[in-house]
Amino acid sequence: LTTALASAGTQATQPLLRATLQTILRDVESGQPLSQAFGRHTTLFPPRLVSLVRVGETAGTLEEVLERLAILLEGEEELRQRVVTALIYPACVVAVALVIITLILVYVIPKFMGIFATYDVPLPWTTRLLLAVSQAMQWGWWLLPVGGLLGLRAWQRAQTHAVWRQRIDAQTLRLPLVGPFLIQVASARLASTLGLLTRSGVPILEALEVATETLGNRVLEDAVQRVRQQVTGGEALAPAFERSRLFPPMVIQMIALGERSGQLEAMLAQIATYYDRETAQQVKRFTAVLEPLLLLVLGGFVAFVALSILVPIFSLVKLFRQS
Repeated sequence: LTTALASAGTQATQPLLRATLQTILRDVESGQPLSQAFGRHTTLFPPRLVSLVRVGETAGTLEEVLERLAILLEGEEELRQRVVTALIYPACVVAVALVIITLILVYVIPKFMGIFATYDVPLPWTTRLLLAVSQAMQWGWWLLPVGGLLGLRAWQRAQTHAVWRQRIDAQTLRLPLVGPFLIQVASARLASTLGLLTRSGVPILEALEVATETLGNRVLEDAVQRVRQQVTGGEALAPAFERSRLFPPMVIQMIALGERSGQLEAMLAQIATYYDRETAQQVKRFTAVLEPLLLLVLGGFVAFVALSILVPIFSLVKLFRQS
């Protein structure tokens, strides 16, 4: 174990992780259990890892537990990277579009408006709207970064405030596309963690407690906590989940089937596999829809700007011909 920790500390590229592993190595060499050494660094090692390592130490199956945990974490990291990769192109398109739109509003539009004002050309409402936005950008451009920083700060404070975090998470789950996607991701995480913990010998109540911390949504976390309380009172797992009215029917049916057949671990593994695949497909579908939608929005803005400029130009040409 000490050799493995020393090797992991040498291979770590991040300074914080390297220093933490060296500290853990010293703690283990001094006689502390690995779970206790991990437990002192909860910012890097999640509670479920500490719980699983403790189970492996107690049962003498630490190697098997770590192998299962590695597979679980690798799957979650693969999903996260897939989502990030899918959003890189739309994010770049939006960033470039914002820069181009800002340049058009700040530098291009005022030059045309000066020409139109010189010859007293009548302006349609689209051109007047574009002019008003351009003037606001010229005089109040500093409000954008300041407002962005204030909004970011307010979002960070809301995430640390229990009431606001509850409201934000509740509203997020009500969003048409985002809500179902988050529930699918949470279902996969919940099933994976519960399956891993129960296979490792962790009691279902403790497994629910640890799995709650992997969901990333306060509403879902509260729902699983209520499920845990109902199971503590003697309720079966499937009816408790059904009463929450948040998790998909297939999750409840598979859990009920697993409880009746005594194969809950296998059913949880199937739930995790299914929703991992479904999440990956949804990411692909979302990307396929988002890219043409962005092009449509940008094309609409370009058409709006072009018409707002061309209509007064045609009026100006007509004025020259008349004179």
